[in-house]
Amino acid sequence: MIVNGSLSKTAVNCSAGARTQLSGVFVAPLTVITLLFLTGLFEKLPEAVLAGVVVAAVVELVDIPSLLVL
Repeated sequence: MIVNGSLSKTAVNCSAGARTQLSGVFVAPLTVITLLFLTGLFEKLPEAVLAGVVVAAVVELVDIPSLLVL
């Protein structure tokens, strides 16, 4: 049962080689660690940089040949 999901999370999981939902078990503690200790590193980054990270992750999911057919 999916509790929360998004296209960008799917793209990152696929590019990292995740094949099951078990990857969420490993990502959850890493997310908590990032929120607790590494937030300061992301604090001063412009939103455009953070958006670029998401776009870079999602761009692999775009199927240009299929879009051209449409």
